[in-house]
Amino acid sequence: MRLIIFACCVLAAAPLFAHHSFGAEYDANKPITLTGVVTSIQWTNPHFYFFIDVKDQNGNAANWKFEGYPPVVLNRVGWKRTETMLPGDTVTVFGWQARDGSNWAHSRFVTFAKNGNKIIASLAVVLAVLVTPVSIMAQNKKALPAVPRTAGGHPDLSGVWQPGSDKPGTWEEANQGVGVAEPGQGGSVRKGANPAYQPWAAKLVLEAYNRRNADDYTARCIPELDLGGLSLYPNQFVQTPNLIVILIEVRHAFRLIPLNEKHPEDLDPAWLGDSVGHWEGDTLVVDVVGFKGRLKGSKINTDALHIVERFTRVDYNTIEYSATVEDPKALLRPYTITSKYMLRPGTRLQEYVCENNQDPASFEELDKKGLITREK
Repeated sequence: MRLIIFACCVLAAAPLFAHHSFGAEYDANKPITLTGVVTSIQWTNPHFYFFIDVKDQNGNAANWKFEGYPPVVLNRVGWKRTETMLPGDTVTVFGWQARDGSNWAHSRFVTFAKNGNKIIASLAVVLAVLVTPVSIMAQNKKALPAVPRTAGGHPDLSGVWQPGSDKPGTWEEANQGVGVAEPGQGGSVRKGANPAYQPWAAKLVLEAYNRRNADDYTARCIPELDLGGLSLYPNQFVQTPNLIVILIEVRHAFRLIPLNEKHPEDLDPAWLGDSVGHWEGDTLVVDVVGFKGRLKGSKINTDALHIVERFTRVDYNTIEYSATVEDPKALLRPYTITSKYMLRPGTRLQEYVCENNQDPASFEELDKKGLITREK
């Protein structure tokens, strides 16, 4: 099994991989490599932090703070809380420094002096080219079990699935043990997320770009429908005759989809909207309305947002997904997103709660220093 990784500055794509904007806090033009001794570790959501003492040529120590992915992701890339990194360990860290030049950085790789291991700490600005292992190629060729069906004859969607992927196998097999953010066999699996905004909404999106998405709702841990994306985190489908539940690991979100029912007449607007579903042959069709408006960040919508999703389990391993999005108050025309969900046997969802979200406060400090807004 081989992994070839190319690091590059794809900052516009960072919100797909993390819950906040990499570019708002860190400067991709400031790569750093530091060696020091671990002084403390914060194994917290939505980010993992660790601190190291780094000595200069005169022996004076400065304490540096490094950010990494949340524990649920680190577990899947090989980290073990009680043994991988401990206070007193000597480590060499490669990453990118904070925009304000302080002793704060976003970690990419950590190399441990005690065993020589080099482990990924974050994937926020990485593109990966993967060589498919023999076991996966063999699985592609062998006969698959039939699509399981419920007593009512509908395809059974129950199970743990990875969105935005097209590779079969366990999580470790399909992601080569590192849970990379772009696990498609031939480029991006999720396609079509190109909304045509009305001028007033396009202006807000441009403002968000110029502020590096520091004001995005997800930076405040507010959930959103990822519409077949965010492949670092699994989804679990629980299917009953009258209700389908989708448990979404990231942001600790869930969706309740009653079948063959109408939307309530007295809907309270919600970040994930209100979902109802029905079967059209072997396709689960989900109608979603009742959204709260989002008037900041890179994804603008009003209370008129209406989404129709389609889930079709085309074989044992694969759910074909599409979402048609319309918002007559914000969009010039509807658009359609397509993606896939791949079955991940043996994967369990873990707790992800924004218990230690430091992003809003850090954004405010950087904004005061004039470091958020892009130079014109």
